[in-house]
Amino acid sequence: MITNIIALYPGRFQPFGKHHAASFKWLESEFGGANCYIVTTNITSLPKSPFSFKDKQDIISQYELNDRLVQVKNPYKSEEILSKLNPKDTAVVFMVGQKDMNTDPRFKIGKKVNGKDSYFQDYKKNKSNLKGFNEHGYLIVAPHISIKIPGFGEMSGTTLRKALGAKKPRSQKIEQFKAVFGWYNKKTANMIFDKLEPVNESKISTTLFSKQWWGNSLELNESISIDELKSKFKSFIVNIKQENTETKEAFVLLTKAATGKIVLSDAQKMQIGEQMKDVLKSIGLTALAIVPGGIIAALIIKLLKAEKYVTPSSFIKEVKLPINAWKNFNLSGLSNEDIDIIWNMYSLTYKKAGMDFSANDAKELQTKYKAVYLEDVDGDSIADAFIIFKPTQFGNKIALLGTNDKSSAKKELIAQLFKLLKTQGWFIEASLKIEDILSANTSIPIVTDETVIQSLVGHKGLEMMEDGYYKRKLSKVDKSIVKRLYGNPNITSIKEVKKDPCWSGYRQYGMKKKGNKKVPNCVAEHIEEGSMSTNQQKTHNKKINKLKSFLNSNIGREFEYDFDQFSKTVFGVKIEENSILLKEGGAGGHMHHVFNIEWVKTGKDLIKAFQMSINYLKKGPAAVKIDGINASIRLITIDNKKQFVMDRGSNKPLDVKGITKAELTDRFGDGHGMIVIGGKVLDIFNESIPDITDDLKKLGLWDNPNIMFNIEYVSGSSNVLSYNKNFLAIHGLLEIAQITPTKRATKEKSYNKAAMQKLLNNLAASAGNYGYEVLGSIPTVLDGTPNLTAELNKKYTITFNVDTKEEKSLSQWLATAKVPTENIKTIDGKSIAALSKEVLIKISDGIPLSEYIADTKDYQAAADGFVIYMATMKLGDAILEKLNSPLGPVSEHEGIVIRDTTISDKPFKITGSFIIKGMQSSFRK
Repeated sequence: MITNIIALYPGRFQPFGKHHAASFKWLESEFGGANCYIVTTNITSLPKSPFSFKDKQDIISQYELNDRLVQVKNPYKSEEILSKLNPKDTAVVFMVGQKDMNTDPRFKIGKKVNGKDSYFQDYKKNKSNLKGFNEHGYLIVAPHISIKIPGFGEMSGTTLRKALGAKKPRSQKIEQFKAVFGWYNKKTANMIFDKLEPVNESKISTTLFSKQWWGNSLELNESISIDELKSKFKSFIVNIKQENTETKEAFVLLTKAATGKIVLSDAQKMQIGEQMKDVLKSIGLTALAIVPGGIIAALIIKLLKAEKYVTPSSFIKEVKLPINAWKNFNLSGLSNEDIDIIWNMYSLTYKKAGMDFSANDAKELQTKYKAVYLEDVDGDSIADAFIIFKPTQFGNKIALLGTNDKSSAKKELIAQLFKLLKTQGWFIEASLKIEDILSANTSIPIVTDETVIQSLVGHKGLEMMEDGYYKRKLSKVDKSIVKRLYGNPNITSIKEVKKDPCWSGYRQYGMKKKGNKKVPNCVAEHIEEGSMSTNQQKTHNKKINKLKSFLNSNIGREFEYDFDQFSKTVFGVKIEENSILLKEGGAGGHMHHVFNIEWVKTGKDLIKAFQMSINYLKKGPAAVKIDGINASIRLITIDNKKQFVMDRGSNKPLDVKGITKAELTDRFGDGHGMIVIGGKVLDIFNESIPDITDDLKKLGLWDNPNIMFNIEYVSGSSNVLSYNKNFLAIHGLLEIAQITPTKRATKEKSYNKAAMQKLLNNLAASAGNYGYEVLGSIPTVLDGTPNLTAELNKKYTITFNVDTKEEKSLSQWLATAKVPTENIKTIDGKSIAALSKEVLIKISDGIPLSEYIADTKDYQAAADGFVIYMATMKLGDAILEKLNSPLGPVSEHEGIVIRDTTISDKPFKITGSFIIKGMQSSFRK
């Protein structure tokens, strides 16, 4: 019986590009990351295979997939992997490209000459009756991932080698390198350039009317007809428009020849036809691309005569865009082609984000709005990002923005958006994803004054909310949406504008709760990162005094501390034998939500789990879940000297060895946030070794280099929350081990509690020198019984289609809901989890399931996902609102961690509304 499936991605990978990485990610989504491998050889052969296995390893490591890479003699046998497995219970699946299988199948699926089934069989047709790998191997076709290389056509091994091997200064190829690989590492990039620049791949050339030419012609006749070429002609035109200037100019000559304005010589036709080949390949006309250029040019001219709508002027760009610089244009002065490009970016961006359109087509877009900023990031003279704005009496209001989905264009767009919103006279009404991005950037001003909001928005019947949020109806669709104003509008003309609520030297960033009221959140303008203002210092001292009282009177247990000696810390808490430890992020792994508990299968189970959690909290404390950056470290011996090193838990060589401070840049790359974080943590602990040696021996780290401190790093603010101070939280010990040749894993390890307490105390001096505190686990106390009933009685509506809505209380929905584990398909072809933030937001916004779920059979899974997610959030909020901690109300933190084996064998977290907050962390590497 088959109980295990190994999925392999075989290939030459000369070189491994962004499209390969995307395909492998898809394979992992189908079979699970632990079961998937990239298999390739060490064979090199010029000109098409210049990269050795080590070269491939260097390239693939940039995608953090090197632990999935295995060297084999024959990728389609992969005996190096399969020989270690049992053919009686293991099947093997090979992933092949959709395009390759459609145009030139490499494998014969069917019957052998002797009548028996061929070794390779179709996976989808046989998935319910798989055989062991000694009998059959199965083929699965990955979706074709089309990525263009400007000037060279669709991304493939051939076009990659041509583009990066081009004879021009390397400095001019860096941006192109980033576009095709999605990353840039100078050392690896130079290795690739060194391999490709000397290579001169031979071009296919055939003598006209030779035997080979006739063979190609016969293949052409079987593979493609003039009718098929006509049917793809519109795609051909679209792709031409995306090519470089030289190719477009060559095509203009063909259009002039078709209209009789010029006569092309045979040599010119040959040259122009050769330039068209990559475009033909990009639209699937590979067979035509092998024909001599002169014939290709003649065919295109013939088609151009038939397709009279094509004119040379449609290929001449009127907009001249500088590279990597934003330029302002009047929308009314742009050509139809330029407006179409903007409209395509707008459609792509807003559909992908699930946002509503404010214009029905490109023409309405042009007439409704006045001006636009455009930027070209890749040097092809075509805009890659836009920002449309409307001049108003209060300044320029940003109305629409988007990109062509390139990562470089997205970065440039966000950078320009931030720049404009910090400039006087610019503002935006933000919602959904843009609002998430802006709310995470504390340097962007927020408009919270209701009078100002009413004047700027100009909508009657606004429903004002807290912290500057408000709800208003959209003009194009019959629904309301929550928005917020960001930026620096000119408000001097607004009557009754309130005075600045903050005193001199402070600036308002939203609102905060004080007692039962909402008041402006005033933050000092010139406080350096990591330092405290006088008022912050007073607040800090108050919290310390509050902590003393809290530990003495509320927990009901004996604690030992010395606050006179360590007046600016909260680490002096004695850890009891049954204390709660955290395990989160980096080497610590990711923690379960309540709906991930093994026995929680239904909505009723979910309610029971929350009720059991309340009973647990009544008996003793949980631990505050800190929203920080995992910075786990361990102690190793280097040159006969003990030294702390960082370890992110991956199978990367530096992690396995241990990352010293000097190696942080090698591990993470220039500019990565972990370089600063790792440096500070390692400095604090390495400088303290003489003071903590005895503690390290008692904890087991001195003699075991595989034991790690599970550390959470917070510097003022981390992923999402703001703590207004710097600290390290040691959640306990982890032991890391190599469980397979390609995988490492951690498990929690028990330890001497007194030694841990002493270590916390002894780290104080070194940590204090860097402006940090060191904490243990932060306990919680329950202040009253959470009211789950009130949340369960609230009503929620799910819209299945424009004619069908259902409204029930949360408890009624949960009575029939199951915890969905499957993925569902959206209308745009994307596969998403039924239990996901995206589904929660769509249904919460009242969007009918019929408008974004492709198959009606997935409606129930989506509805269940919404109900389970909403209940997890709302019931979690009810619990967190009744919890306090030494760091203040738990509702102001990420949540709590519960360890109760009567509920779950594994620790789990209750995070409430934090579950849907955007994670802006840049440290997951």
